[in-house]
Amino acid sequence: MSAPVAQQARREDAEVGDTTPGRCPSGMPPAAVALAVEAATEPGHLLTDLVALTDTVGWTVRTDEAWAHADFATADLPIQGWKLHVSATEASVLDVLAACAAVLLPAGTPFKVAATYAQVRTLTSPHCPRGNAGKVVTIYPSNLDDAIQLAHELDVATDGLTGPRILNDRALREGSLVHYRYGVFTGTPVLTHDGELQLALVTPDGHTVSDTRGATFTPPAWLTDPFPSAQPELPSGRPASVAAPAAPAAPAAPAAPARVLLGDRFAVREAVRHANRGGVFRAEDLTTGEAVIVKQARAHVAADRQGRDARDRLRHEWAVLGQLAATGLTPLPVELFEQGGDLFLAESDLGAETLRAWVSRRGAHPATSPSTTSDTTDAVEVLRHVAAALRIVHEHGIVLRDLTPNNLLVRADRTVAIIDPELAISADADVDLSRRSGTAAYASAEQLSGVAPEPAMDLHALGALVLFVLTGEDPLLGVDGSTSIDAWLDRGSRRLGVPADLAELAVRLTGDPTLRPSLDEAIEALDASARPGHTAVWTLPTEAARARHALTDIEPIDAAVADEAIETLLDRLVREISPHSSRVARASAFGETTLPTNVQHGASGLLGVLVQAARLLGDERARRAAAELAGWVDRAPAPQGGSVGLHFGHAGPAWALAETGALLDDRDLLARAVARALAIRADFPGPDVTQGIAGLGLTLVRLWELTGDERVLARLAAVADELAGRVTRDAHGVSWFTPAGTPSTFAGKRFHGYAHGTAGIGAFLRYAAGALADDRLLALSVDSAVSLVRAPLDLSDGRMLWGSSPEEPAPGIQHWCNGSSGVATFLIRMSGERALDGVVDGVLDGAARAIVASKWESGIAYCHGLSGNADTLLDLADVLGGTYRDQASDLLRIMWDRRQVDALGSGLGDEPGRITPDFGVGYAGALSTLLRLRHGGPRLWMPEGGR
Repeated sequence: MSAPVAQQARREDAEVGDTTPGRCPSGMPPAAVALAVEAATEPGHLLTDLVALTDTVGWTVRTDEAWAHADFATADLPIQGWKLHVSATEASVLDVLAACAAVLLPAGTPFKVAATYAQVRTLTSPHCPRGNAGKVVTIYPSNLDDAIQLAHELDVATDGLTGPRILNDRALREGSLVHYRYGVFTGTPVLTHDGELQLALVTPDGHTVSDTRGATFTPPAWLTDPFPSAQPELPSGRPASVAAPAAPAAPAAPAAPARVLLGDRFAVREAVRHANRGGVFRAEDLTTGEAVIVKQARAHVAADRQGRDARDRLRHEWAVLGQLAATGLTPLPVELFEQGGDLFLAESDLGAETLRAWVSRRGAHPATSPSTTSDTTDAVEVLRHVAAALRIVHEHGIVLRDLTPNNLLVRADRTVAIIDPELAISADADVDLSRRSGTAAYASAEQLSGVAPEPAMDLHALGALVLFVLTGEDPLLGVDGSTSIDAWLDRGSRRLGVPADLAELAVRLTGDPTLRPSLDEAIEALDASARPGHTAVWTLPTEAARARHALTDIEPIDAAVADEAIETLLDRLVREISPHSSRVARASAFGETTLPTNVQHGASGLLGVLVQAARLLGDERARRAAAELAGWVDRAPAPQGGSVGLHFGHAGPAWALAETGALLDDRDLLARAVARALAIRADFPGPDVTQGIAGLGLTLVRLWELTGDERVLARLAAVADELAGRVTRDAHGVSWFTPAGTPSTFAGKRFHGYAHGTAGIGAFLRYAAGALADDRLLALSVDSAVSLVRAPLDLSDGRMLWGSSPEEPAPGIQHWCNGSSGVATFLIRMSGERALDGVVDGVLDGAARAIVASKWESGIAYCHGLSGNADTLLDLADVLGGTYRDQASDLLRIMWDRRQVDALGSGLGDEPGRITPDFGVGYAGALSTLLRLRHGGPRLWMPEGGR
């Protein structure tokens, strides 16, 4: 039994019937509460037990992936108001929850708590977004008076327990776990111009504004802080009085920014970075005049079950710096000090760049390497210095456990220094704060499994560094389907950059820990590679050489493997869809913030693929799932305003429902889809496909094809006229700007690509010209194509790349959303136009070469990766024939090799370790292209008229 709960239980056993705030109500027997806390395996389980113990009826508990919600039947929540948050750590969360429940359950106030220890760990982790960090318990008072009363009662109840400060809120008092802020409860759903779904605040005059969750307490401009500061308390724990809200203060005259002084000694010059853990600052030591780095560790952040937190890890780092100070390999420790409850470490500023930055600057990565040959003598010399530094560290009895490109500095003379030795430890240390910690690609399997520290762990990291320095890529295994360093090296042109002897060294260093070569052997191998005349002194292949290798190394996916991939992904998609919740399936991290019904990340993208599978395969599973999912999309509430486009906005659901209506021969559903599309505004300021009216226009073209409805044709003409009237003509040809002043990240900008620019708008105009028989629109589409044909960055080796815009002609981009693949998607549909005779085919082949050349560096995504690029190559195969189909098949083989595995089986995701079905960045888009490769049919989200 934990001490706070046990003490409370003993106290309350002697005080039968006591209902003082902060103690268990009579309906929650204190001894039973203490036993529940002791027996709980997760916070969510404890919440269920606490609700069961109370004699108050009307409570229910529901649990999702992250939260356990305590809902009260008669609670009528406002859309917004003053909400409360209570922080906690893994060590304190059960006691904090029990204390909060003792106040909230008898009050009938709904709340939620992190459902699992893993979620608590996420909320208190060093890198949790600062707007979310620390909010382990969230409370929803019904009004301001309740909020103030509950805040003080919760403060008394949780006094003495531990939790970090919540940066986004204001603490009720210094040291309190209870924090408050004004924000949305149920909220007013608003879709932004760019397609993000926000629960907005409503201003007193009825407008909506964003509910900002930054790193500071920022109440809306029309409110003043109504919470009284710390006051004398009555014996009950209630405040003696509640002050009225203060009148708004008169505007203060602007003042010069005050100098930030840490530890009464270090004057901050700039912030290097901010994180939940705390800031890292460049500063001047006022005692010596020297430049220093100051690192902050916030109290109770990253606390473990034993209560050890980021401050303990910073103290450990201070000790390691002291142990290694005499070596000259690490920053010199200057001072360790506390301020405001946090811990700070000041160390000398070495002023060098990280190894990652050094490699990037040398252009070692294939995607950015210069077209001239690069001598790698300096790369080997840096590796030799890394190995020599590692030997000195090991001679001091220390294992680093985090030898990575970010934790090594490269000086001008190519010697190295070691920074951030937070995970470093003596092999015989009694306490290990970082067991099972490490950086992916550089931490060995045995290190992550939690075995005792051994020098061999650092040898694994050294082998990974050899590969990073020579290829520019982190040797991540598993993410791309590889199971060994040998397999990783065999992908693409990696072996071109690593000579055989050093490749063998890296393989051995990262292999079986009992068979790894010694550090002396590794140093000898690196020394040998640097000797004059040694065959290991080589040159990195040029970018052109890598591109040629990619174009000749074509291996189409085996038909049986492709069919297996289709079955695996389709089966998973049908099982993963759950049309009974606020989102039908898990989405990517950004996707979770977008419209749940959209094409890019939401239900309509999945619905389109199910319809495609039902048509091409005659698959009854897909047909049934499509019918059920269409019902969910049809019923889903549409938020106010925002994006009208195909992928992020309101047009996509109309298209998906229309396709389902056609598949099921459901004329009512088709009619409702048409009504949706006709209700979308045609004067939206964004001109593009994904967010703007070109996407609405493409939807109207498809609905015209499906229905022949004259109302659709009339709205299509209105959209086309709107875009034709907004065209800009200048020295770069034709283009479209998002108007300056639009509440959008695209305001005042124009683009070349399909998702956001001329290619997508030109494609719509081409389809609209056909549907409307309008030569004026066709001419504008041709002008768009001519502008793009003149715009590519020709790399003189046959590849053609487009920069994002006339204002940003470089670097070139390969992908569908904003580069070669998307431009080709449009130009394919212009092939055969007389004004472009003799021009387009060559440009298309150059775009295809750029697409294929990037295959080893591309992710799996449809939007900006292999599946979307492969679909463009299938377009090319349909129109031009040749080898494009095999090239598309090759890309899909590489894509499927990068599959991941989780509890649901194999799948694909754009984010390592996160498999999601999103069409734009998950496996639904990949499934669509695989279906088309094996079974033909039109490209999804393109009208069928024309090409």
